[in-house]
Amino acid sequence: MSPNITLEVALEIAEDLRKNLTVDKTSLSSYRRRLECADDSRPSSKVFGGFALAVLVSLLVITIVLDCPTLTRHLRLCNVRTKKYKDLERS
Repeated sequence: MSPNITLEVALEIAEDLRKNLTVDKTSLSSYRRRLECADDSRPSSKVFGGFALAVLVSLLVITIVLDCPTLTRHLRLCNVRTKKYKDLERS
């Protein structure tokens, strides 16, 4: 290269260098690791996860069990209303 290059040539060289040295971010391992879950094989983490799952399932079961009497009462009331409506239609 000669020491007397024009500004356009210098900008062209700089642009070529930038294109050649630029790395696609999606091809980096750090980008892929950010999108994936890390495996944790420690027994303490497995126990804690199992405990959290048990708490969530028990809350769901308790909610359903506590709601069963209300559901039964509602179904009986609907059944009584349906019978009364059918009796009114027959008369």
